[in-house]
Amino acid sequence: MGALAVAFVTLLVIGTGLFVVSPLLPAIAVEYGVSTGVVGMSVTAFSLAYLVGAPLGGAVADRVGRRGVLVVGLTGFALANALTAVAVRVGVCSRGG
Repeated sequence: MGALAVAFVTLLVIGTGLFVVSPLLPAIAVEYGVSTGVVGMSVTAFSLAYLVGAPLGGAVADRVGRRGVLVVGLTGFALANALTAVAVRVGVCSRGG
């Protein structure tokens, strides 16, 4: 039961990010002075990274163990969200500078 709870919370945290951010895209675009399309590319980039990363993470987890891969993945996710929260430009989020 504990593993199921961890899986549920992990998917909730990752999945909720898109649902929380998507309605805010117009406001984010105004705040940073860019088009909604440019800001919308962040959702596309996240989706593509998830599309590639999820199967790769699963394959690695099968080889080295789920717990370590989950901890590394969620830590990276949290750090990326923290960097996004303090970004001063849209380019910081998409290109790292």
